[in-house]
Amino acid sequence: MSLRNRIVLFFLGLLIVSTVATIGTVLLATNNSVKAQAQEKLNVGKNVFEQLLYERGNQLLSSAKVLVADFGFKDAISSNDKATIKSALINNRVRINADLMFIITLDNQVISSNADFQGGIEVFKEPLLSAQKNDGITGTILIDDNIFKFVMLPVKAPVTLAWAIIATKVDKEFALQLKGLTNLDVVFNATDNLGRQLIVSTIENIRINKQAQTVEKMLSNHDEQYLTLPVTLADSASFKINAYLNTSLKASYLLFYPLKIQIILIACITLLLSIISAFFIARRITTPIIKLAKITQEISSGNYLEKIESDHSSYELSKLSEHFSIMQKEISLREEKLTFLAYNDNLTGIANRSFIIKQISDSIQDQPNKDLAIVRLSIDNLKETNDTFGYDIGDGLLISFSKVLISYAHQSNYLARISESEFIIVFNHINENTITDEITNLQTILQHPLLFNDLRLKTRIIMGASFYPKQGNEAEQLLRRSEIALNQAKALNSEYSTYQEGQDEHNLRQIELINSLSIALETDLLNIHYQAKVDTIKNEITQAEALLRWTDSKYGFVSPEEFITLAEQTGLMPTLTQWVLNKVFCQAKIWEQQGLNLTIAINLSAYDLVDEFPEIISKLLTKHNLSASMIMLEITESAFINNPDEAIKVLHKLKNIGFSLSIDDYGTGYSSLSQLKKMPVDELKIDKSFVLKLEHEKYDQAIVQSTIELAHNIGLSVVAEGVETLESFSMLKKWNCNKIQGYYISRPISAEDFEIWIKDYKIPEVLL
Repeated sequence: MSLRNRIVLFFLGLLIVSTVATIGTVLLATNNSVKAQAQEKLNVGKNVFEQLLYERGNQLLSSAKVLVADFGFKDAISSNDKATIKSALINNRVRINADLMFIITLDNQVISSNADFQGGIEVFKEPLLSAQKNDGITGTILIDDNIFKFVMLPVKAPVTLAWAIIATKVDKEFALQLKGLTNLDVVFNATDNLGRQLIVSTIENIRINKQAQTVEKMLSNHDEQYLTLPVTLADSASFKINAYLNTSLKASYLLFYPLKIQIILIACITLLLSIISAFFIARRITTPIIKLAKITQEISSGNYLEKIESDHSSYELSKLSEHFSIMQKEISLREEKLTFLAYNDNLTGIANRSFIIKQISDSIQDQPNKDLAIVRLSIDNLKETNDTFGYDIGDGLLISFSKVLISYAHQSNYLARISESEFIIVFNHINENTITDEITNLQTILQHPLLFNDLRLKTRIIMGASFYPKQGNEAEQLLRRSEIALNQAKALNSEYSTYQEGQDEHNLRQIELINSLSIALETDLLNIHYQAKVDTIKNEITQAEALLRWTDSKYGFVSPEEFITLAEQTGLMPTLTQWVLNKVFCQAKIWEQQGLNLTIAINLSAYDLVDEFPEIISKLLTKHNLSASMIMLEITESAFINNPDEAIKVLHKLKNIGFSLSIDDYGTGYSSLSQLKKMPVDELKIDKSFVLKLEHEKYDQAIVQSTIELAHNIGLSVVAEGVETLESFSMLKKWNCNKIQGYYISRPISAEDFEIWIKDYKIPEVLL
């Protein structure tokens, strides 16, 4: 063999070995690169997937907050107005395109919902415990063979009355939406504790390999491969929900198939090419892939500024570079959108509460000596607009209103929407002495009707203002005090009010008293005192009025007028009344067993006169084995203001049970004689304002005497309260007032002291 042949054979053999090695290396690098890119794609897709689910949860959370913050909705729940609750759920469901909306009690019982459940509500026992600890949660749950994304928030007033749950179904349509946004196939897999499995997938004919945590396509030739990334969405005692993000490896491998053929053909045709040429070709192939891998790492770390240059060495690499560039831009745009939503109102596009707080804080920090005026504006008739025209018109009104505010606000001022119907304008270099012109101009602009869909909508705007630095040096504090000023304007039926010193402390006192009252009810820290009533015919004590007393650990003695009003405003009144009824019924039973023959009078609130109350009090009578004849129920005239027909209907039910009924504080309320004759009452109780100075005031004498005669003529007995002197006692006895109550007889005292006092009490002989 010639040397040339030997050299040829040597280099041929060397080139073959080198070519084979090169081809093997390229194939290995390609496979590793495909898997690395697929894994990176999954990692990026996972971030996008989790962000989309988080955004979906936030949308539900925002909608739920709007629902549970609505005063009318809270009032409907506190009064168990099921029709209003049902209507609110239906309206909000349509508005936010939710699948499930329902309200549950604190013990996981459904109050109202837009759908029937087949035992599915039991799955909320565990989330409810978590929600009670965290004041609300979002999550994923399995209900009746369906997967749902849900949010659970408390309905407070201010204590938790119930829990609102809003949920949207995780179905194939939702999975396809996620696939369109992540460019990954998505599989949701839910299994319950019975081993049943539910799969929602963008891939047909799949099975879940639980041990390997992968998704496999069920094909006869098994030529489809997926790289899978599992994501746990929920893991509870009764069910487990996982999501599997999948990218097809087959498609990635096919992209490189023509390139592999080219390399093999080139190697066969160019066996005489040098090793340097082969190495150069391999380097040209791997360099773009390495660059794309580095850029993928930058994307995963949040850097989207790295420019992806298109590689034109092959069609596949060019397309791959192009798609990476598109993916980079799309992810960047989505992050910008999420950032925008974090600081801007989704409906109007203006800043939200988070942003305005940041702006105020930054302004105070940057220019601590600059005056700021924080003006809170409320569209007082937004609810009426929504109820009359629908939420679409209401949303249009808000958008038009925000545009007016944008055109008004100067570049140096800040504007934000902070709740459904409230906006904030922060005026720079304005204080309480220079705000008048701005308020006047703003009122002039906002008094013009807003045009939307050929409708001219008139808005009633109420404003409240607080000022930096005089009235606070923190953003949250200034916003809270502007809200106090706004509430003051509403209470006074005024268009504008400013925060006054001391209002914050008064609000704080009320909030603390409400919380303390709830604790006092739970820990039995309230007291019942009893005040005697003298029967002027029998000349003995025949009745006693039960009076609620509370001494707070911080504020000391709290007037019943104050804490009962707070209880009525916050939905605590039914609980408070039931506590009083239990205590008084227990005491009545004790006195009955002791042979103390007394009728005990109990005061009722207007909030007690509801359909359910007669049944509740009847059950309590049965529980304590007590006769209704031993109890008198006193109802103030104000209880008949809002719905006299309903109140009278409840009184008839109470009368049928056997209770004696009395109209308390008669003469100070709003009842008319036409209403009085409809009431099934036994007694009128003349208010103490007419009795305290009875011996000195002729007008009071005329009113009291005529009231006694009127009551007797229509068959009612009369009680006079507030008797503090012998003279007024004598006058009332002379006028045949049936019963007398007041400090002259006895102050309200505890049950133990009352038992001692009544044994020794005797009516003065001068009155006998």
